[in-house]
Amino acid sequence: MMIDAIYTDPSEELAGVAKWLQGIVDNSYAHHAFSEAMSLASGSAAFYDALSAITTRAANFVDLVQRLGVSSPKMTPLFQGELTAAANNILSSMSPSALGKEWSGGNRETARRAQTWFEAGSPLIGTFVRLKIFPETRRLELLEELQAAYRALIDSIGPQEWQDIALAHGLGRLILMIQAFPFFGYAAVEQQSIAVGFATHSAALRAQSDGKERLKILHTIAVTVAVVIAAVTAVNTADDTMSTAGHFLQWAQGGDPYEFGGQQKAITRQTK
Repeated sequence: MMIDAIYTDPSEELAGVAKWLQGIVDNSYAHHAFSEAMSLASGSAAFYDALSAITTRAANFVDLVQRLGVSSPKMTPLFQGELTAAANNILSSMSPSALGKEWSGGNRETARRAQTWFEAGSPLIGTFVRLKIFPETRRLELLEELQAAYRALIDSIGPQEWQDIALAHGLGRLILMIQAFPFFGYAAVEQQSIAVGFATHSAALRAQSDGKERLKILHTIAVTVAVVIAAVTAVNTADDTMSTAGHFLQWAQGGDPYEFGGQQKAITRQTK
């Protein structure tokens, strides 16, 4: 079975951000306006993670446009300048100083102009960078699976299990990446999924060495995240998905298929 997916590009991603900004209502403080729009507590870790997801894309987009200005004759100086200005406007709107200022109609008009240029740049940018994105039904399914795994993990964490706490934080960030901005391509999700897999490996080592009956939860997380990483990379067949799942299961058993920890072998369960 092929994994159903569609594609976007960095310019189209930022067009989505600009369109989203136009829908944010007036507020005396921009950080309150953003937090209400995202349903995230202003000043929370999740709030700043979400803003970082936007600003990182905008900063990377500026670098991409500059490189294309050198390598592609289709990126004219005018086009390069307008796209760079549009991305910098998004960065400016989310700077620390701007978050403490009013959000109003002027900001929305700036976002409208930026959207126009991002949409104009998408056909060109998309020929160089193409990003996979989930269809809405699949995105919601993956979120449900990840959230169920997250709840199971949270319910099982003890006060001294710092590896599991790190895994929970990583899993929560992965959920936020998929949940907050559904129009984003999922290049960052791939990197976060790898991080979660490594955290699962660390948690599994502790669970095995302590003789705890917690590997079932770690197996569930491993399989769920394996499906996510298979969906956001070039992996697009059932066989390849199972291969990816196999690697994550090795992590959940204390193995290290990608050799992040060198030649570490799985730790066998201790018996007493």
